[in-house]
Amino acid sequence: MSSSIARIHINGVEVGSLPLETYKSIVSGVRKDRRLHLALALDLVGGAIRVLLAGLRHAPWIAGAMVGLFAVAAPELFAQFLVEVKAADPAEITQVLGVSAKAAFWMASCGSVFIVLIKAQCRNPIDDAISLKIRKVLEVPAEGRIRVQVVEAPTVAE
Repeated sequence: MSSSIARIHINGVEVGSLPLETYKSIVSGVRKDRRLHLALALDLVGGAIRVLLAGLRHAPWIAGAMVGLFAVAAPELFAQFLVEVKAADPAEITQVLGVSAKAAFWMASCGSVFIVLIKAQCRNPIDDAISLKIRKVLEVPAEGRIRVQVVEAPTVAE
């Protein structure tokens, strides 16, 4: 009767295997390290701040593009809007522009957040530590994405 194993693949290439118990002990040992959980929390907070700042950075460009698109897509409505702005009271203009700017800013921020989230790649220090420990055990110098395939031991009927 053979025991279950964990086959380790790095960048799609099988580099070795470990007994399942050894693999599970490596994973549980790394997950007990509180410093890695703190590093993960700090990385997530930093990623959220980067996404927010990128959203704020892209918001004016997206708002300007929306106004330009409005002018190109509906020139009659845009011209009518400009005529009404020209004839309106300055207090009304300020109020409408304030509300419109806030709405456009938040719409553009939300749109840019999705763009940035697609590009954002946060590192997971826990997975990195598991990967490093496995590579040390297997003596594999290659770095890359690790995939673990668990092969269960065949059961023997008595």
